[in-house]
Amino acid sequence: MANGGLWVGVLTALTALVTGHITARATSRAALVQTRTTATTEALREQPNRRRSTYGYREMTSCAHACPEVT
Repeated sequence: MANGGLWVGVLTALTALVTGHITARATSRAALVQTRTTATTEALREQPNRRRSTYGYREMTSCAHACPEVT
């Protein structure tokens, strides 16, 4: 009987280890997906700001190039 209890204990321990490993991998993947989603969202949110900055820069350089013609 003690031998059967030992096997049950070993199987329980192995099951716990495997389950813990699977849970850790799933948690890691979920965190990676969340990080990528957040980074993509931030990049899309900043895209119009970059476009506005580029437009402002182009406007400023065109004014700077027009200044010598006026003077």
